[in-house]
Amino acid sequence: MSLFETWLRNQDIGYEEVSPPQIPNLESSLYFISSKKIFIHFINLHTKVNAIVLQELSIHYQQEGFKIIQLWEDVWIKKQSIVKSRLSALFGGSNKIHGRKTKIIKLNQTDFDTFMEGNHLQGSTKAKLKFGL
Repeated sequence: MSLFETWLRNQDIGYEEVSPPQIPNLESSLYFISSKKIFIHFINLHTKVNAIVLQELSIHYQQEGFKIIQLWEDVWIKKQSIVKSRLSALFGGSNKIHGRKTKIIKLNQTDFDTFMEGNHLQGSTKAKLKFGL
């Protein structure tokens, strides 16, 4: 059992591991969370796969009315806390903050970089204007 599957099991949501219909012998795992109509395609680091095949898999499930998340193992390893936070939010485990309890502030580049690296999978970027809630 992978660390991802262990984490998924500890979330107390029902899931089942299924075989991807269009990718035989792929070193990856496909988890279906029926209560949320979500598939999580966990792709092994050593998997060599054509991007078109992954796109076709996404289209297949979207046409069936499901959401599919393609999660690469390196992203899970490097940005695990962000991935866990985003998936937990999809499963209903996020804290909501009402807009009236927030304020907009201008950020300097250092604060912006720190926030983006800690909360966004793509990390930081250079931007002319940087604001936070």
